[in-house]
Amino acid sequence: MIAIRQPTVSRRAALDDRLEDGRVLMVQLGFFPEDVPVTIDELRAWWDNLLAELIRMPQPVTYTSEATTRLIKALFDTDPNSPVNRMNVPHDFALFPRVQLSLTHVAAGLQATLPMRAIVDDVDGVAEPTTELGRLHHQWIRQRGLPTGYDWHVTR
Repeated sequence: MIAIRQPTVSRRAALDDRLEDGRVLMVQLGFFPEDVPVTIDELRAWWDNLLAELIRMPQPVTYTSEATTRLIKALFDTDPNSPVNRMNVPHDFALFPRVQLSLTHVAAGLQATLPMRAIVDDVDGVAEPTTELGRLHHQWIRQRGLPTGYDWHVTR
């Protein structure tokens, strides 16, 4: 068995405006070597686009086609100076951009209005759920003794 940590630790650091911690975590996770010159300001600008619905948009947020466009630009930037083009995505994280892009695209297609920051805080385990679905999810997890948020998860 291997104990693994939830792969969202650098995102949580960005959400909490702990950008230096986020950079250190990205180095530890293998996104780039410590000596790669990715500055905190560059990461702030990148995370601000990547996580706009969570960081800078009024809540609840309504997803539109602009959200999908912004995310595509953040994930697939052609500027060689962009932080994303200096990263090496570890194998464990290779599908996360596709998942995020797919969910954003679906939400935009539905023009869904969601309390995204509250939902992510709930999923990360740093706040109680604010929606009925979140409360039911917590109840379901607790009944089964499953790990939540940033609890250690074990794989076999």
